[in-house]
Amino acid sequence: MTIELDLQAAVVSRITTETAYQAYDTVPQVAVDEYGASYPLFTVSSTTFTPLLTDELDKHSAAIIVQSWSTRQGVREIYQLQGAAYQALHNRLLTVNEYGNDTPTVSFDNFLLFRENSQVFPTEDGTLRGACTYRALIQLP
Repeated sequence: MTIELDLQAAVVSRITTETAYQAYDTVPQVAVDEYGASYPLFTVSSTTFTPLLTDELDKHSAAIIVQSWSTRQGVREIYQLQGAAYQALHNRLLTVNEYGNDTPTVSFDNFLLFRENSQVFPTEDGTLRGACTYRALIQLP
């Protein structure tokens, strides 16, 4: 698969294993679906890689959009979700497995992973959505 999917899968896995919430690559269609998905939840919906030009190492900058979703009134739960993602992702090393494979086959060294910005939006169906952009500087093996 692609490196974008590999990183997305690693972030989904980290959020799911280190927070009390489930993370997906897309929002489930209903609050509880056949997979047991329920709000609140996270989605990791976009990963964009930009090569950094260096002579010595294969480095990339990655922008990762982590969205949080809630059906509760007010923004308190969204901010709690964003805080949980921050604790799981900020300034942490991340091992990336080949997409769909439980055996690590690719390893990234995250030199820096930080939240660039954070926003909260109401949606048409009454849910609230928070969006945080994380920036990573990554050296490929």
